[in-house]
Amino acid sequence: MKKPYTQLTQEERYQIYAFKKEKFANKFIAQEVGRDVNTIRRELSRNKGLRGYRPDQAHRLAQNRHHDKPKSIKMTKPMIARITSDLKQQWSPEQIQG
Repeated sequence: MKKPYTQLTQEERYQIYAFKKEKFANKFIAQEVGRDVNTIRRELSRNKGLRGYRPDQAHRLAQNRHHDKPKSIKMTKPMIARITSDLKQQWSPEQIQG
């Protein structure tokens, strides 16, 4: 069973940095940190600056991306029923949203 996704911690980012500095392969880093190799690849490519991968900067950028993302709205049965009813009355999506 797959474990649920969690964001990388600042400590994990420091581990990644230390392993990369010693020129370890992404696969080895993933095993040591306990993450998928694709997570390591994405982390390194997404947060690589002019001076390479820097864990403080990477963590700050990740936090900013996380906080800027709007929360998704759960489509509950009552909400679906209301939307369906409004659509039958020929309301526009903008009117329903408001």
